[in-house]
Amino acid sequence: MCSQSTCYVCSIGFTLTQSGTCAVTCPANCATCYNAFSCTACNNGYYVASNGRCTNTCPDGTYGDAGTGKCEACFSADCKSCSGPGPAACTVCKDAFTLSSGVCAVACPANCATCSDATTCTACSSSYYLASDGSCTNTCPDGTYGDAGTGKCEACFSADCKSCSGPGPAACTVCKDAFTLSSGVCAVACPANCATCSDATTCTACNNGYWKANANTCGETCPDGYYPGAQNYCRNCHSRCTKCNGASYTTCSGCVAPFFLSGTKCIPTCPWGTYGDPATRTCTCHAECNKCNSDGTCMSCKTGYYKTPDGRCVMPGDCPDGSYASVFGPSCPPCTSPW
Repeated sequence: MCSQSTCYVCSIGFTLTQSGTCAVTCPANCATCYNAFSCTACNNGYYVASNGRCTNTCPDGTYGDAGTGKCEACFSADCKSCSGPGPAACTVCKDAFTLSSGVCAVACPANCATCSDATTCTACSSSYYLASDGSCTNTCPDGTYGDAGTGKCEACFSADCKSCSGPGPAACTVCKDAFTLSSGVCAVACPANCATCSDATTCTACNNGYWKANANTCGETCPDGYYPGAQNYCRNCHSRCTKCNGASYTTCSGCVAPFFLSGTKCIPTCPWGTYGDPATRTCTCHAECNKCNSDGTCMSCKTGYYKTPDGRCVMPGDCPDGSYASVFGPSCPPCTSPW
């Protein structure tokens, strides 16, 4: 509301002056402003912030610059607050950074001397070593040792070491499973009775008194079909033998069908006076017989035994019914016989 050039009441956002004009109503603490929301200069002790308001406490990452009258950005983006424009003017750091002489540095992991970020060390404090995962440790992981020269956990010389004291080939202190420690070296833990082996389950040579067959182990005896041979190896028996003491068919102690054992030989036909027992695969004769036919019947009896009509040798009192013990033969002829 006005009369000619003199205002009596102003619109919202404006203030009536003593001269009767309407001026912009600036925000609090403004010295000058563009409008009712944005200051262009502030009263003493206040600074123009990025939102156009005047404040005596600048937002995080800025400081009150007396020269420009504004909240200016700190030199380092790592500063949460700072006292001025310089590179060493930080007063509070953002998370994951630590303040040192006005500078915000990465907050390194424990025992780091330097680091590339908050989780990865690049060098370690004294008595600590840099592991492959970027951490600093005073006990290096399995298969590594702390190298004072490099400051790192370096790999043991042998991949068979679980731990070692240094870089040399004989510096193992503890071996991985399936290996045994000897004078700083991890050797394959051979199976029992092996002289040498290719791994923890396979013998390549046996100790004296033990023999190796087709299996990977060393035994006190060779399995059936083999005999103890040179260099502690079990050698194949002759194809006629199931057991043997040498390579020839004349050193057998058991035979395969259709052969029979006679002495130490496996032969197809038993010698005269013996017969082939199919159960034992041996050439034999009954204990009471002197000689046997090939069908297992007795040809003649030992002293004190009498031959029955069916080819058996029995004691005199065991002659079959219908026969008697005759000194002629001696035999068990039928009771009707004149003998």
